[in-house]
Amino acid sequence: MAPRVAVIGTRGIPDVHGGVEYHCEELYPRLAELGFDVTIFAREPYITSAMEYRGVHVVPLPAVRRKSLEAISHSARAACTAGREKFDICHFHSVGPAATIPIARLFGARNIVFTMHGPDYEQRKWGKNARRFLKFGEAVGAKHADAIVSVSGHLQRRLEEEYGRPVHYIPNAPRAIKATPPNGTLSSFGLHGKDYVLYVGRLVPDKRVEDLIEAMADVRPAVPVVVAGHSSHAWEYGAHLREAGADRAIFTGWLEWRQTQELFTNALALVLPSAVEGLPLSLLEGMAHGVPCIASDIAGNLEVLGSPPAGLVYPVGDANALRGALQTVLNDQEVATQLKAAGPRRISEAYDWDSIAQQMADVYNELLAR
Repeated sequence: MAPRVAVIGTRGIPDVHGGVEYHCEELYPRLAELGFDVTIFAREPYITSAMEYRGVHVVPLPAVRRKSLEAISHSARAACTAGREKFDICHFHSVGPAATIPIARLFGARNIVFTMHGPDYEQRKWGKNARRFLKFGEAVGAKHADAIVSVSGHLQRRLEEEYGRPVHYIPNAPRAIKATPPNGTLSSFGLHGKDYVLYVGRLVPDKRVEDLIEAMADVRPAVPVVVAGHSSHAWEYGAHLREAGADRAIFTGWLEWRQTQELFTNALALVLPSAVEGLPLSLLEGMAHGVPCIASDIAGNLEVLGSPPAGLVYPVGDANALRGALQTVLNDQEVATQLKAAGPRRISEAYDWDSIAQQMADVYNELLAR
C-alpha cells in the first residue's frame, strides 16, 4: 500500500496564489508519481469542494476568515484530522501552521515533517503578538518535527545554528516555462511588449513595492511598471501603492499563470525589492524566462542570483540605487544581454523540480524506514 501523506499549511492547489501554494502544486503531483498517496488539506473558500489534481487528493476544510486566525485555525483542524486518520507522514509547511504540530501528535500523528519557507515573523504586516506566535511556531517545528526541511541555504544554516538539529536543504524551483509572445494580456493593459518594467508578487509591506514605484519616477526612457499581484490581507498597503503609482504603475490584480508568463516573456526587466524572502519564486521565474533581473541585497535574493550574481543588486530600501540599476538595464544593451543569458543558465544549474521531488521522497522514505 502506498504511504499516505497529509499536507498542512497551504491554501490549496491548483491555481491558488502564493509561494507555498505554487511549491505544493509542483511538488506533490511528482511525489504521487513516485508512489505516495498525497492528501492536501486546503482552506475554504480558496478551494470549495474536494477534487483530485494530478494524482493528489485535495480536501477543503473550513478556516476563520481573519488575517490573524486563518492559517492557524485551518492548520489546527487539519492536524486533528491527519492525526485521527493515521497518515503515515504529516508534512507541515511554514512557521504558523507548525505551531499545531503538538495537536497532530496528540491525535496520534507520526513521522512529522516541517518545511521552513521563510521567517514570516519578520513581515511588517504582523503585530507584535503575531510575530511572537510565528517565532514560537518556528521553534515548535524545529524542535518537535521528526525531519526539518528548508527551502534556502541561508535559512538552513540559521536553523541548524539556533536549534542544534540537522536540516535538509531542498529548494524551490520555477514552474514550467513557456515563452509567450505579446497577446491578449498585454493588450488588455495597453502594452505591446518590451515597454514596461515588471514586479510579480503579493502586495504586502515587506515586498517594498513603494521603492520601485519611487525609483520609476525619473527613469529614462519613461516606461510604466506593471505590478502583478494582489494585496493578501494588506488592503491599506495596496491602496497606498495605487495612490503613489497612479501616474506610472499598472496594477493587474491576480493573474493566471499563462497571463503571468506573457508578462515575464515581454518585460524589459523584473525587479524584486523585498525586505524579507525565503527563496523568492518570482525571481526564480523571471530568471528562467531570461528577463534581466534587479533585486535587493537580502540573503534570499542573493542565494538565488548566485555568485557572480545573475542580476543587478542594490541595497534594500534604497530607491536611488534601484533607479540607477534600472537606468543601467534600460540603457546599456550589453549589460541587458548578459543578464538575459545569465538567468536561465543559473536556473538550469541549480533548480529542478524532478530532483527536488526525489530529495523529498528520500526524506519521507528515511522516516518510514525507522
